[in-house]
Amino acid sequence: MKNGPYGSCNTDILDCNIASPVWDFYLEKATLFHQNNRCEIHAVLPVPNSLDTLFLCNDTLAFTSQKSFKVLYEHFFRDSFLDYHIVCKTVRKFQQFPQYKVPMTDGHQLLVPLESPWGAAIWLNPLKIYQIHENPHQTLIEFEQGPLIVSTLRKRSLRWLSLEALLLFAVMRRDFAFCPRELTDLKKNLPDCGHSPFLQTILLALPRDCQQLPLNKFSQTYFTEAFKWHYNALTSDPN
Repeated sequence: MKNGPYGSCNTDILDCNIASPVWDFYLEKATLFHQNNRCEIHAVLPVPNSLDTLFLCNDTLAFTSQKSFKVLYEHFFRDSFLDYHIVCKTVRKFQQFPQYKVPMTDGHQLLVPLESPWGAAIWLNPLKIYQIHENPHQTLIEFEQGPLIVSTLRKRSLRWLSLEALLLFAVMRRDFAFCPRELTDLKKNLPDCGHSPFLQTILLALPRDCQQLPLNKFSQTYFTEAFKWHYNALTSDPN
């Protein structure tokens, strides 16, 4: 394990349900989160006993007094043609993708909610997870740098959630041309995943070629849902 940035180490533990001196340490080092901050986000954590949200980024810490969903929605989609609500409608047309804990992506970054995404949820970037440790009492998520995050989900559930999220991420990057398209191997539509033991296990389970997800099927379904969304908004009776 590597020592973390922010003057921390990998033995620090953050539990979003329990306030602690470790939380105080991270919040003291955090600066105000700005929407134009394009740093890569590793984790988004609701602060216990507070409305604040803490962002763990590459080598910085940031916080905001808003709930995680609202901040992430504005951060990811302010300058994007994509819309999270329409992505949610689209993924429900495909059984291969998460139906409830729908990932948030702009084609370049990926975050997965561990609870209902609409409120103050924990969001994690599965591409930055190094390993997951499980004991009878709790699950600890370890990143390459920074603190361990406590999760109520078990290791198997986190693996499955990450697998579905990475499959969606690969398909969206391919269909919306966020990367040079690789048509024969879905894995090659993902950014470099490094040497994380956790990710190597996930990538082995990721299908190379999903016959049920041919090129542009997802993007065409997305634009159909977007048309219906905007048409209904224009034709609905305000009264």
